Amino acid sequence: MKGYIEVHLPAEAENLTLHYVKLADDQEVKEYEQAVPVTEGNVAVISELENGLYQIQAFGDSEYEFMPSVVSVPMWNEQEKEMQYDITVIPKYTHHMQVQEIAPQTGDESLGAGYSLLGFISLIIIVIISCHNPFKCGRMSHMYTKRRRT
Repeated sequence: MKGYIEVHLPAEAENLTLHYVKLADDQEVKEYEQAVPVTEGNVAVISELENGLYQIQAFGDSEYEFMPSVVSVPMWNEQEKEMQYDITVIPKYTHHMQVQEIAPQTGDESLGAGYSLLGFISLIIIVIISCHNPFKCGRMSHMYTKRRRT
């Protein structure tokens, strides 16, 4: 009995091609690679498959990195307790977005000079206040007058 693998890819991805390799079957290990076109809805169907183990991977869109998937035909369906020859696969992928799309634009770059000036003014105010502390000034002037008299 022959089956098919239906592969669903992200709708936003463009110019995709699906490659599959038959890795093994009951008799011997075979390796051959074929490309399957991806339809408009980003669905690819690999049909008329013999029983065996297949590796599938999508290529094409530079913003998407697809991980290879290994699929067995047939596959055991635990819910229905039977072998399933028609398989649907959604491969894992990573979507690489440009950094400027992700990073929020806050405009903080123009405030750096203002913050520096504010910090400098605050430092001057702290120095002035600490030098005009009446306790400190009284003690210092008393010490100064004692030394001066002797």
